[in-house]
Amino acid sequence: AVDGGMDRACRGKSAGDNLASYFTVNSGLASLSACQSLCENTMGCKGVEYHISGRCEIWTRPGGIEASIGLANYSCFALELSDFIDVDSSDSSCRGDDALDDEPSYKEVSNVASLGECKELCRRNVACKGIEFSGSRCEVWTRAILAWIADSGSQCLKLEFAPIDGADRACRGSSTTDNNPAHYRVVSGASEAECKQACREQSGCKGIEHSNGRGELWTR
Repeated sequence: AVDGGMDRACRGKSAGDNLASYFTVNSGLASLSACQSLCENTMGCKGVEYHISGRCEIWTRPGGIEASIGLANYSCFALELSDFIDVDSSDSSCRGDDALDDEPSYKEVSNVASLGECKELCRRNVACKGIEFSGSRCEVWTRAILAWIADSGSQCLKLEFAPIDGADRACRGSSTTDNNPAHYRVVSGASEAECKQACREQSGCKGIEHSNGRGELWTR
């Protein structure tokens, strides 16, 4: 979300930067999720602006969405590098410790319009560890996904960067006072998405802490 996402209209470098060349307009989209799904399937999409009338802007500005303004009934969401990874290259269903471990208590089941909407339900749940998606069925898993089975038409995706103890948390080592600088490498001037990508590229990276352009790549 850009600046909270809801009741925000997207802009480029600043609040006054709204060139028509930054986006393409699509009409008749039934929901924000539908607009986001269109973005996920559009080459070069950086994010979306959606209005409750069904108007959907697919932003392809090279620098992405860097600002927004307050505007009722609009939503502005940036598309970051995916936080989800496939557990298998083929269709699969999620499981707990082993292929037979599929307790109902592990997940919250919803009917959704798209894979993008299922992912968003996971992102909003601080306990989410991943999702299983099939047709309109979305399972938000709140238990670690350690196994899976082949299952045609289903997708099992782990949340790659899962929040630790919820939002607004700073990382620590073995205790709340363990913040040894040797545990991490600092990257400056990076967005959250760039910080995540730097973690993917650094050998031994276990996770990140990010705040206002400052990132920590934890290798402890």
